[in-house]
Amino acid sequence: MSLKTFHIIFIIASTALAFGTAVWGIDAAMSRGEGGAILLATLSAFAGVALIFYGYRVRLKFKHLGEL
Repeated sequence: MSLKTFHIIFIIASTALAFGTAVWGIDAAMSRGEGGAILLATLSAFAGVALIFYGYRVRLKFKHLGEL
Protein backbone atom coordinates (compact mmCIF):
# COMPACT_ATOMS: atom_id res chain seq x y z
CA MET A 1 0.00 0.00 0.00
CA SER A 2 1.42 3.35 -0.99
CA LEU A 3 1.79 6.24 1.39
CA LYS A 4 -0.82 8.34 -0.40
CA THR A 5 -3.36 5.49 -0.33
CA PHE A 6 -2.75 5.03 3.39
CA HIS A 7 -3.14 8.78 3.91
CA ILE A 8 -6.52 8.86 2.12
CA ILE A 9 -7.76 5.82 4.06
CA PHE A 10 -6.58 7.37 7.33
CA ILE A 11 -8.43 10.62 6.56
CA ILE A 12 -11.63 8.68 5.80
CA ALA A 13 -11.33 6.70 9.04
CA SER A 14 -10.63 9.85 11.04
CA THR A 15 -13.65 11.58 9.51
CA ALA A 16 -15.89 8.65 10.38
CA LEU A 17 -14.52 8.61 13.93
CA ALA A 18 -15.11 12.36 14.31
CA PHE A 19 -18.73 12.14 13.15
CA GLY A 20 -19.28 9.01 15.27
CA THR A 21 -17.99 10.88 18.32
CA ALA A 22 -20.34 13.76 17.48
CA VAL A 23 -23.31 11.40 17.37
CA TRP A 24 -22.21 9.81 20.64
CA GLY A 25 -21.92 13.26 22.24
CA ILE A 26 -25.40 14.24 21.07
CA ASP A 27 -26.80 10.98 22.45
CA ALA A 28 -25.07 11.52 25.79
CA ALA A 29 -26.34 15.09 25.99
CA MET A 30 -29.92 14.11 25.20
CA SER A 31 -30.14 11.01 27.37
CA ARG A 32 -28.11 12.08 30.40
CA GLY A 33 -28.16 15.86 30.06
CA GLU A 34 -24.39 16.19 30.21
CA GLY A 35 -23.31 19.70 29.26
CA GLY A 36 -19.79 18.70 28.32
CA ALA A 37 -21.16 16.24 25.80
CA ILE A 38 -22.65 19.09 23.78
CA LEU A 39 -19.22 20.69 23.56
CA LEU A 40 -17.72 17.33 22.57
CA ALA A 41 -20.36 16.86 19.85
CA THR A 42 -19.82 20.36 18.49
CA LEU A 43 -16.04 20.09 18.36
CA SER A 44 -16.21 16.63 16.82
CA ALA A 45 -18.63 17.78 14.12
CA PHE A 46 -16.35 20.71 13.26
CA ALA A 47 -13.38 18.33 13.13
CA GLY A 48 -15.30 16.04 10.79
CA VAL A 49 -16.12 18.89 8.43
CA ALA A 50 -12.52 20.13 8.56
CA LEU A 51 -11.28 16.62 7.73
CA ILE A 52 -13.57 16.51 4.70
CA PHE A 53 -12.04 19.73 3.38
CA TYR A 54 -8.56 18.50 4.25
CA GLY A 55 -9.17 15.23 2.41
CA TYR A 56 -10.36 17.11 -0.64
CA ARG A 57 -7.26 19.31 -0.63
CA VAL A 58 -4.97 16.30 -0.19
CA ARG A 59 -6.72 14.51 -3.05
CA LEU A 60 -6.11 17.51 -5.31
CA LYS A 61 -2.48 17.68 -4.24
CA PHE A 62 -1.94 13.97 -4.83
CA LYS A 63 -3.67 14.15 -8.22
CA HIS A 64 -0.45 15.04 -10.00
CA LEU A 65 1.33 12.04 -8.45
CA GLY A 66 -0.73 9.50 -10.41
CA GLU A 67 -3.63 7.17 -9.76
CA LEU A 68 -4.52 6.01 -6.27
